[in-house]
Amino acid sequence: MTGDAPVRQRFAVPRTLGGRMRAPALGLLIALTGVLAACSAKPDDAARRPAVYVLAGTQGQPSALLTLSADGGKTLSRTALRQAGASVMALGDDGRLWVGGRSVSGLPLTSITVLDPALGTQTRVTTPANPGAGLALAGGKLYVAASQNGFGGAVAEIDPATLATRTLEIPAPTGKSYILTALAAAGDKVVVAGMTQGPDPAKRYAAVTVLDARTLTIAWRSEVLANADIWQILPHQGGFVLLNAASAEEPRAPAMGGWLLNAEQRLSALPIEPAAVWGAVAGDVLYSYHNAAWNALSGSRARAVSTYNFTTGQRRTTALPDGMDARDLLLAGDRLLLSVRSNGDDQPSGVYALKLNAGQLNDRAPAPVLVAQVDGPGKLLWRPAPAAAPAR
Repeated sequence: MTGDAPVRQRFAVPRTLGGRMRAPALGLLIALTGVLAACSAKPDDAARRPAVYVLAGTQGQPSALLTLSADGGKTLSRTALRQAGASVMALGDDGRLWVGGRSVSGLPLTSITVLDPALGTQTRVTTPANPGAGLALAGGKLYVAASQNGFGGAVAEIDPATLATRTLEIPAPTGKSYILTALAAAGDKVVVAGMTQGPDPAKRYAAVTVLDARTLTIAWRSEVLANADIWQILPHQGGFVLLNAASAEEPRAPAMGGWLLNAEQRLSALPIEPAAVWGAVAGDVLYSYHNAAWNALSGSRARAVSTYNFTTGQRRTTALPDGMDARDLLLAGDRLLLSVRSNGDDQPSGVYALKLNAGQLNDRAPAPVLVAQVDGPGKLLWRPAPAAAPAR
């Protein structure tokens, strides 16, 4: 941990009335008491409700954390972040929020930030350089993917209680470049993916690395995958879903939008719509956002969201407005939320909501609705209501 003293930020707390009061009428006293009780209850009530966290801030501007209501329609708070280039976050069971970031203006970042809403503090924790590729909590540890200088990455394991850290360097699979882009963790496995190089300079390549979380060692590495670009990995039933943003470039038909990585470290094609970038899993259903132009030279403006049922194989796809560039997708109750950055057309930056019907996309669903206008929205995260305290 760095030697910086934690920054304590004041969260909005209602002020009590001070000063001298003349003896008011009984009715006025009761009214004032009711107002004060209501005001003092608001922060507690808000903290007990589900909410949505949104990272915000564009290049060269300070990063911020916005807390929205569960439907995304009301901004509950805005917190300035110490974490420059904030790009990923993870929420602990204790309510603390961990935030990592990518390089800003070419300057490497060497720490992440942990926010403690209960204390109103932000504390920096030292990590390998550029810890903005992914964060995940599993087995009582926090795992951080750092892209470093692009010629090999690193994964840091942090004990949330003590902030003790150990690090594993991950060399490039081809001896050339390896820029980490995604991380997920579940059980005794940590899975990372990153961009690398292959024989055809016109193609995109990626490689997957599986770590044994018990020993923090490399357990398995994939071959270099052609027409591959993985920006999100999702745990699912003992394995992992890897979404492939470059799958639309695969010349063989039909193009598959991702892979399933099973417990035996075997990759199998996932028959979802191509160019899957962001996603979420709930039960047997995978929700995905698709954009063939993501991290590519493609001029395609087609965008879509889809569902895929792992059990039945049923797929459903809904087209989005052309050029709707989402930086994340979140399942929030009966809605899909998208963090969208303006493309210069009629789409202001902000959080958009798409209504679901019993967890499924509507065939005739209207376009997503802007529910919160946010400058430079990025990652989204669901904050569940805290578990009730055990009865004494």
